[in-house]
Amino acid sequence: MGVGHKHAGTVLAERYTQLACAAVVFGHHGGLPDPERLRDKLHKGRPGGSEDARVQEAIRAVEGIVPEIHRLSRIDLPGWLLGLPWREQGLGLDLLVRMLFSCVVDADYLDTSAHFEGAAVRVGERADMAALVERYEARRKRYLAGRESSPVDALRQSVYERACRAAADEPGVYVLQVPTGGAKTMAAGAFALRHAAQHGKRQVVLAVPFISITEQNAAVYRDLLDPEDAGGGPAVVLEHHSAVDLDVEEAGFG
Repeated sequence: MGVGHKHAGTVLAERYTQLACAAVVFGHHGGLPDPERLRDKLHKGRPGGSEDARVQEAIRAVEGIVPEIHRLSRIDLPGWLLGLPWREQGLGLDLLVRMLFSCVVDADYLDTSAHFEGAAVRVGERADMAALVERYEARRKRYLAGRESSPVDALRQSVYERACRAAADEPGVYVLQVPTGGAKTMAAGAFALRHAAQHGKRQVVLAVPFISITEQNAAVYRDLLDPEDAGGGPAVVLEHHSAVDLDVEEAGFG
């Protein structure tokens, strides 16, 4: 739109939520701003500021279509965040802001694409977790059949089976403590997919501390989950980290 929607959204977000949430709105085109820059932009968008007129124009353009942009009260932070010990709330808020930022950026890209294509917003189909469990298990068995046996294979199988059984339990925090070489990657993937299928989860997110490990795990999960030919449907695994080459159309997991 030809009005200052970014500044207007930032002013409204700060008014009804938190300064950190206003950063999400302001940064959805160019990245999250630092607090000093954000406060400066908010000052310009408030009454008397250099962006005030454009902010009010944008608000008037939207409020007739989406009156919900005006609220009677502020929006509280989610209960899970407020329930954290105060020393952990800063980290929790940081995680929340980054997740919100990711959602807003994705939504903006999808909406812009739909606008220029003159079509409805296209989103991926919901993953069939039960079908992915079957694919994962079949390819794992094929992989094991094609490799040399090892003295620790029985222990690896035990770890795998215990992880699969645990997937039927209620959602919560689970710890898999297995030494190097214990096939944690496969066991963790099996647990995650089965747990998602059991409890109606839509996605599995794997976060690891090093890019090298991310790339290794992504390669394993692509082999176990992605279609084996171009006509087999969309890629299942999305790899995302700072070393990904965005000019190469290659899926991954991250």
